[in-house]
Amino acid sequence: MENMSEALADQKEIQDAIDLGGQDLRTAAGVEETDDQELADELEMLVKEKEMEEKVESERREEAERRAREEKRKQTEQKETAARAAEKEAQLAREQQVRLDEEERVADLARQQWEEMYEKGRLEREAQAARDREAETEKRAQWEQQDRQKIAE
Repeated sequence: MENMSEALADQKEIQDAIDLGGQDLRTAAGVEETDDQELADELEMLVKEKEMEEKVESERREEAERRAREEKRKQTEQKETAARAAEKEAQLAREQQVRLDEEERVADLARQQWEEMYEKGRLEREAQAARDREAETEKRAQWEQQDRQKIAE
């Protein structure tokens, strides 16, 4: 135990000599003595500086993430808008095709009715022409009859 006490005492003397020698060297070199409070203040300042840098970096990352989310949201909106526009365009095309089909059906029906009316008119003209020929034939036959009676008288 005594040896231990002596060893500790020797170590303290050596440490004091080193400290004293280091202090003498600093004084000789013109380096100011620093005390523990100064070192603590400087360390605290460095820690605050590091925290500030980390805070700025964190805010920068958060801003970048926010911008990325905003850009993704805009892209999603654009895709949805494009999809809605494409669907609306497709719907309009379908409606246009239905209108065209209906117009074609109506035009076919009108053409069919016109053809039927034309055919009916043609048949009526033919019938009238036949009646007219028959009436003319009868009229000529009457005239011939009258001419024969005049000649016979």
